[in-house]
Amino acid sequence: MQCEIVNETRNVPGYRPMPILFNEDDHYNYDQPLNNFVAAISTNASWGFFDYRRNDEDYHEGFQSVPVDWSISSERKKSFFSKLKEITGY
Repeated sequence: MQCEIVNETRNVPGYRPMPILFNEDDHYNYDQPLNNFVAAISTNASWGFFDYRRNDEDYHEGFQSVPVDWSISSERKKSFFSKLKEITGY
């Protein structure tokens, strides 16, 4: 999980304070109390949502597959934004 990676990175000899980010993570599990998104931001690291359309998925899936449906129209998108709202209150 991301929190262990962040802690290990910060404990590397010579580490100096700098941003740590996880870009394009496709491990979701937003229904779980602890997932990569929550773990990363709980350690003040940045986390990037990677939402591509998988084979045989509908047009409404994925923010990173052309053509893009920008609406929050799939269960995966709804799950992400629900977790985001839970965390931020917005």
